[in-house]
Amino acid sequence: MASENPVLTWQRIWEERRLRCIRQDEVAEFRDLLPVEALAILEDARALASLTDPAAHAAADVKRLVDRLNALEERAALYLHAPVSNGLTMLKIAAGQLVALREGERPPAAGSLRTATVTTGAASRGRFAWLLVVGESEEVVELARECASALRPPVPVHVAATLEGARTRLGQRGGVGLVVANLTLASIAGPGPHGLFVAAEAYQRRHATLLVTGAGDYLRYWPRLTASGLTGHDVIVKTRHDFAERLHRRLWELAYPAPLTMSYEEDTGHLAWIGDVEVSRLEGQEALVLRALDSVWQSPQLIADACGDTQLAPRPSAVPPLISALRRKLARAMVDAESPSAQGQVIESRPRPGLPTQYRLAPWLRWEDPPHAGGAAPSLPPVLVIEDDRDWSRWVTEFLRDHGWTASGVATAAEALRRLASPPLPIVVADLSLRDPGSGRDHPDVGMRLVEDIAEQHQGARVVVLSAYGRRDTLQAGLFQSGVRTVDVIDKAAGRIECGAMLLASLQRAADELWRGVIRGREDSPGHRVVRRARRRVEVDGRPVGELSPREACLLDELIRRPNQAVKAELLEALCFESLSRTHAPDGYNALNKVHLTVRRMRQKIDRAIGTPGVGADVIRTPHRGARTAYELHGLVTDLAGPSERD
Repeated sequence: MASENPVLTWQRIWEERRLRCIRQDEVAEFRDLLPVEALAILEDARALASLTDPAAHAAADVKRLVDRLNALEERAALYLHAPVSNGLTMLKIAAGQLVALREGERPPAAGSLRTATVTTGAASRGRFAWLLVVGESEEVVELARECASALRPPVPVHVAATLEGARTRLGQRGGVGLVVANLTLASIAGPGPHGLFVAAEAYQRRHATLLVTGAGDYLRYWPRLTASGLTGHDVIVKTRHDFAERLHRRLWELAYPAPLTMSYEEDTGHLAWIGDVEVSRLEGQEALVLRALDSVWQSPQLIADACGDTQLAPRPSAVPPLISALRRKLARAMVDAESPSAQGQVIESRPRPGLPTQYRLAPWLRWEDPPHAGGAAPSLPPVLVIEDDRDWSRWVTEFLRDHGWTASGVATAAEALRRLASPPLPIVVADLSLRDPGSGRDHPDVGMRLVEDIAEQHQGARVVVLSAYGRRDTLQAGLFQSGVRTVDVIDKAAGRIECGAMLLASLQRAADELWRGVIRGREDSPGHRVVRRARRRVEVDGRPVGELSPREACLLDELIRRPNQAVKAELLEALCFESLSRTHAPDGYNALNKVHLTVRRMRQKIDRAIGTPGVGADVIRTPHRGARTAYELHGLVTDLAGPSERD
C-alpha cells in the first residue's frame, strides 16, 4: 500500500467502507431481535452510505446517529456498534481524506502538523526514530504515515498485523519508537485484547504507545492500562467523529513533548514536582541523584561527585540502580496522576562502548527554583453537593458541615451550572443518576454530561462522584473519552460510614491540590476508619487492634492530635522519648530509631487485626522517606478517649 498513489489508496478504502455500511453483515443474524428504533438507525446508516459523493460523507453528521444508537438499551447498542459507530465513523474519515487529496491539499490534520513545526519552533528532531502500526486497520496505517511524514525529519513507518509480528518488530528496532496498536489483535492463540501486551512490552523497552480501539470493546480492560504505562490520553477511540484529528494531535504531542518545569522541596528534597504532578515517597539518595541531573550528559562518577556534600552521597556504582528506581517512581507518579506527559522519558541514558553510561534530564524538562514555603490555607474551599435524593443530600451537607466544610446542595444539573457560574469555584460532589428533564426519569447519563460540562467550562475544577452507579472503571473510561481527568469515584453501596471516610479523604486531597496547584495520583484506598475508644485501645475499620504499649499510646497521642497531617519523626522523638528515659541507655542509643520501631510494631498490630498485610502502612503512612522522615495517621479519625485517659 505504501507504493500506491494516496488518492487511489483512500478511494479504495472509502469504497470498502461504503460497502460495509450498506451490507451490514455484522447484524445479519441479529436483525430479527432488534427493536424498531435500532432498525430505523440501520436504515438511516444504509441510506447515508448509499450516497456516491465522498463530500456528502465527509460533511455528514455521524455523531447524531451515534447518539441515537447510544440511547438504545445496552444489547441493541452493542449489536449496532460495528456497522454504525465504527463503520460510519471510518467512512467519514476516509471520505474527508479523499476529498482533501482530490482537491490537491494535504489532509487537514497532517497539514496542521506541518504548520505547527514552523510556528512552535519544534524544528529540532523529535524523540522518535521510527513508528510501528500494529493491526489490520488500513485507515490507521495511512493516518500514521501522514503524521510520520509531517515530523522533521520524517520517520519510517513499519506495519505488523499480529501480536507475534509486533513482538518481532519491537525486538529488531533500534532507538526510541512510537507504537500505534489496535486493542484487538490477531494471534496464534486467537483474536483478543493483545494490544495491551504490545503496549506493555513497548513500555518495558521505553517506547511510547497509543492504543486504538472501538468505544465498546475496551471498557472491561480499562484497569489494565496503567500497568502498560498508559492513561486515558493514550486511548484513541476510533468511533469518535474527531478520531483522525485526535490521533494526529496525540502523535505530535508524544513526538514533541510540551516543555515542563521541575522543582523540589528545599526542606527535605524528598518531594518533587514535574509540571503540576507531585512525586512523593522518594528515598534520600534518589532525591540527591534527581537533583544532580540536568540537561548535560553526566557519568555516574560526576553524579556521585555532585552529591558529595552529604553523608548520603551514593557511590558511582550505586548511581545506575538509583536512576532505574527513579525512572519507575517518576513514571508511576505521572501515570497515576493521568498526566498527558506520562509517556515522556524523564531521564534519558546514552550507552558508550567500553565506558560508563551517561544520564541527563530529557530536553523538554528544566529545573526552576522551588516554590516559596507558605502557611496553611486561609480556609477550606466551599463544596457544592449535586444530589436529587433529599435524604442523601441532607446527610452529605450536614456531615461536611460537622467536619468544618462550607457545603450547600442543589438537585438538578441546570441549577448546578448556574451556581458554578459565580465565584469562588467550589469542589463538586456529584451524584450521576440525576433527573432527565426530557423523560422525567433518573439516568446516569445526565450526571455524566454534567461532569463533562463542568470540566469543559471550569478549568481545574475538582469533582468527586458519589453515586450508586459505582462502576469506577467504566465511568472513568467514559469520562476520559470526553477529556475529564479530575474525578474521584465513591460508591454509595459502601454505606454512609465508609462513604464519609472516603469523601473526607477525597475532599482533603482536592483542597490541597487546589491550594498548591498540583495533581496527585488517585488513592488506591481513600481512607480507613480509625477509632480510639481508650488511650491504649484502637479499632481500625471496626476491628479491635491489639492493646498498645505505653510508648505506642504516647506516639498515637501525637498522631491523633494531627490527623491526616505529616508529623516529623524528630518531633515524635522529642515528645515521646524524653531525655530522662535515656539516662541508662547503652552506647549508640538512637531515639529516632525507636520511633521507627514503634511505628513498625503499631503497623504490625493493625495488619494482624485486619488480616491483610499493608493496611497498617496505609493507616500510618510515611509521606516522605529518607534522611528526614514524617508519619501521618490517615483516614477518618475519631477519638473517643476521655480527657483523663489522654493525660
